[in-house]
Amino acid sequence: AQLEHLTVQLDQMRRAVTGDACGWEEKTDENGAPYFENSETGEKAFEKPEILAFAQTIGAVEDGANDKASLQKAQKKQREADTKKREAEVKLNEARSETQNLRGLVKGWKESAEVIFDSANVFNTAMDEINAKLKARSELVSDKTEFVVRAVPNLNKTTEKVVELKANLRA
Repeated sequence: AQLEHLTVQLDQMRRAVTGDACGWEEKTDENGAPYFENSETGEKAFEKPEILAFAQTIGAVEDGANDKASLQKAQKKQREADTKKREAEVKLNEARSETQNLRGLVKGWKESAEVIFDSANVFNTAMDEINAKLKARSELVSDKTEFVVRAVPNLNKTTEKVVELKANLRA
């Protein structure tokens, strides 16, 4: 059961990396209060599911959210996802350890472990891609900020010259 749960979690993370919210969407009840419903499982929740938040973050990155605040928020979500991934890996390692101590397990264990390992590799690859995109976006924001900081003094000088020329024209 624990292995199946881990497999489902890793599959959801893999889907979320592509921006898929795994069936979760925000709705509003008759009183106007928000809640979340999963069209795939029928589940309902009053707090935003992490997988939905992660998928939305990925979507924002893909849509070109390039301001620094959005990047920082995405990086925070990424760190949270990394933590969840590490927790899943710890649980996977615990499950593997328990499995090695048990005898007479069914043949399907080996196939399941390979699927989970492959899913973790896919997830790691996707997270590396996200890291690269976030770094590039951060550098872009930094470059644009430097340009604006350098341009402001020149703009101030130009404004002063325009004011001076207007004064001279009036005189």
